[in-house]
Amino acid sequence: MKIKIDFYIVKLVRDNITYFIVLFMAILGLVMFTVFFINRNEAYKSETSTLETEIDDLKNKANLIDYKEKIIQDDLDIDQINSIVSTLVPDSEDYFSVIVALDEISKKTNFIITNYVINLQGSTKNKLALTISGSGDQESFLNFLKEYNYIGGRLITIDRINFNERSFAKMELGINFYSGKGSSAAQKNLELATKDKEYIRKLQEKVQVNMKSDNEIESDTSYSLKENPF
Repeated sequence: MKIKIDFYIVKLVRDNITYFIVLFMAILGLVMFTVFFINRNEAYKSETSTLETEIDDLKNKANLIDYKEKIIQDDLDIDQINSIVSTLVPDSEDYFSVIVALDEISKKTNFIITNYVINLQGSTKNKLALTISGSGDQESFLNFLKEYNYIGGRLITIDRINFNERSFAKMELGINFYSGKGSSAAQKNLELATKDKEYIRKLQEKVQVNMKSDNEIESDTSYSLKENPF
């Protein structure tokens, strides 16, 4: 079977070959320009995003420097504050410090914590909920309620108390320990109110006294061991 050739089309292509070549080159150039423009635009967006990130970092550093200067002017030791906060609320939960905190509370308030159970339903990523049982007299229980927040070296809150008003021999409390990284006050450009500064000073004094007492106890224990001839 012979293939029929349309001589009209052949003649048309031959007579206009130059125009077809020019059109092809124009389309090819347009495609290449479009690809170049898209790539350049993506690179520009990436550079802009990087510059914005660097600018934000510089702003945060400037705010932090300004924030530290204000803290220093208020006679607040920001390094000590950070140390206290990281102890009271660690970045991740430390179960050993939870046990130590409960033991310290018992020693310092005479409210004896006899048992504790983790409340999985009430716990979250940054909150460890416990149900503790304890015993003591009225005075020791009141001391516990007055001092429990951070006397053990960890931030604690109470959301439930069950006890017999006639007897303090057996009580049950729902308490919470907290962990996790918080947002920087400098990044949010927050200002400390006067009452906040006073609270921080009181917290510093309270925690310093507790830490000093603990260090003295450890020092005495170490000394007695050195003097023991056996």
